[in-house]
Amino acid sequence: WQWRRKGGDGKEDAGSLGGLNQKVKVGGKGSKEKVKRKKVDLAVVEAAGYDKDALAAAVKAELASRATDEAVVKAEVCRNDYETYIFTMRDKISGGDAMMEYASPEEKAALEKELEEAETWTYEHIEEEASVYSERLRALKKQGDELFASRKQQLESIQEKVKAVRSCITRFKASANSPAYDHIDKEKLSSITEECDSCSQWLSELEQRAKDMQKYEAPIISITELTFKANSLTKNAQKILAEPRPKPPEPPKGKEKDEEKEKDGKGTADESKEGAGAGAG
Repeated sequence: WQWRRKGGDGKEDAGSLGGLNQKVKVGGKGSKEKVKRKKVDLAVVEAAGYDKDALAAAVKAELASRATDEAVVKAEVCRNDYETYIFTMRDKISGGDAMMEYASPEEKAALEKELEEAETWTYEHIEEEASVYSERLRALKKQGDELFASRKQQLESIQEKVKAVRSCITRFKASANSPAYDHIDKEKLSSITEECDSCSQWLSELEQRAKDMQKYEAPIISITELTFKANSLTKNAQKILAEPRPKPPEPPKGKEKDEEKEKDGKGTADESKEGAGAGAG
């Protein structure tokens, strides 16, 4: 229910509906609104935008623009990688990095010159494509740490192989002197020991010569030769040590029968003595 508003003098407001002092039920059955509809003609306006061909051309232009931006970013990244490698290698040479032990003095000098020329080229070519920087970086690495790293890896592999050969020598020499193989002819076991000693002496001589060499020089020991020595020793030693222990000889059949008769006679005599003792008791 809503009450009509009254003024300060208790009279109805001028703006009240009809000035009637009554209450009206809002939304009740008595209040009905009349709706009047009127048809209005609307003008059809075509939507703004590209037609099919113009849209295709715009998409193509957008993709081309994106590709250009991506190429620029990629070129910047590759140029940065190229410059970073130049500065890093220069610091390794001047700072006495451990990797530089595998580079000869001539190689270091040549690499320093190459790095200086590469830096100058970079300042003069700041807008090259990414492929150009990548190719120059690849070529520079071949003259730098890739070459030195391969030498380091080769020497480390040789050292590991030498350890494996020495372990093989120790194992087979110990087997040749073990009581577990005392059934094998001594000359055959001696041949294993002699081959082990010969191989060990050969290794010691090579290692002594290698101590006087620089790490950038070609190694005098090869993986192939070490593998051949180890395989040869293993093959010869295993062939000899695989000889089975002979079975113990079987006693003669006649002797077995005599032993059985002797046991039987002894058992009968013992039984007789026991019987005689029982009768006396």
